[in-house]
Amino acid sequence: MRIKLLIGFIISTILVIMNIGFLKVFPDEFHLFSWPVTLNVFTFFLYWFDKRQSIKNGIRIPNMIMYILAITGGIIGTLMGMYCFRHKTKKIIYILNMWVILILYGVAVYAYFHISDIQQYLVQLLDHMKQYIYSFFGGGTV
Repeated sequence: MRIKLLIGFIISTILVIMNIGFLKVFPDEFHLFSWPVTLNVFTFFLYWFDKRQSIKNGIRIPNMIMYILAITGGIIGTLMGMYCFRHKTKKIIYILNMWVILILYGVAVYAYFHISDIQQYLVQLLDHMKQYIYSFFGGGTV
C-alpha cells in the first residue's frame, strides 16, 4: 500500500513539474530550458529523499524511476544528487549507466544546435569523395 502511495506521489509530482514547464515560469527566451531545469531540481531532491529513506530503512524509490527521470532530462540533477549525498556511488553499473546517459545527452544537444554545420560538413565530405572517385577512375572533375 505504501509503495502505491509513493508511486502515485511521484507521478503527480512529475505532472505538476510538467505544468510548471508549460506555464513558462521562465522568460520566453528560456522556454526550451524550463522542463530540464525543473526536472533536474526535482531529481536532485528525490535523491536526497531516497538517501534519507535508505538511512532510516524506509520506503525507497525504485531504480527504474531514477533511470526514467535521468533519461527524460534529469541527468544533471541525478549526478549532482548522487555525488552530493553519496547515494548509489558504490554501484558501478548504475554509475556507468548514468554517465552513458549524460554522454548521449551531450551528443544530442550538440547535434541540436549544430545540425546545419553537420549537414554542410557531410555535403562537403561527399563532394570530396565523389571528386576523388572520378579522378581515380580517370574522369575529370564533376
